[in-house]
Amino acid sequence: MSYWKSSQITTRGLWLAFCNLILAVCFGFFAYAHALNFLRYQRVSNLLIVAKETLDAFFFLARRAPSKTSKSAYHWAVGIGATFGPALFRPVERPLDLSSGQALQFAGLALQVIGIISLNRSFGIVVANRGIKTNGLYRFVRHPLYSAYIIQHIGYVINNLSALNCLACAVVTGLQLLRITFEEGFLTQDPAYLEYTKRTRWRLIPLIF
Repeated sequence: MSYWKSSQITTRGLWLAFCNLILAVCFGFFAYAHALNFLRYQRVSNLLIVAKETLDAFFFLARRAPSKTSKSAYHWAVGIGATFGPALFRPVERPLDLSSGQALQFAGLALQVIGIISLNRSFGIVVANRGIKTNGLYRFVRHPLYSAYIIQHIGYVINNLSALNCLACAVVTGLQLLRITFEEGFLTQDPAYLEYTKRTRWRLIPLIF
């Protein structure tokens, strides 16, 4: 019995490792496109995107397997759309960035780094329980990583203003808000998360939302 149990765990582990590798490669290609634009125009905003996507790729390779994952196709579709929607962003052909856009991208990137470090290996796409995190930025809001994404996306659009980027930002932001609703509905089944929501009231922005 223990042999088969061990075999199943190993097979599942290999499958998760393969999926994580595919996700890391996808983020790597997105980073590569912006790296080429940086080499051409030396745009700091695109260097920030390269740094962020490289960090995401690393954490996808190292993330922890969930103890419980949603089986809802709708949850999967929203999670995948919110994660890969930013891949629709494209750098515009101009050599200068705006200071306001750069400031938002810097702020978004810094918050993402702190948020990902707070999550450690509990990094995911689909609604799942990888352990309740309450340290770092999670002491102030329940979804700091999504806050950071939205901030950086707005900064990116300011520096790369186009109809496609505006549409991608609007769609991805809407998907992130849906994702929050689904995650909280799923995680409140865990008494530890329910207690956490009582201590940490705000979802994205302290004192506002």
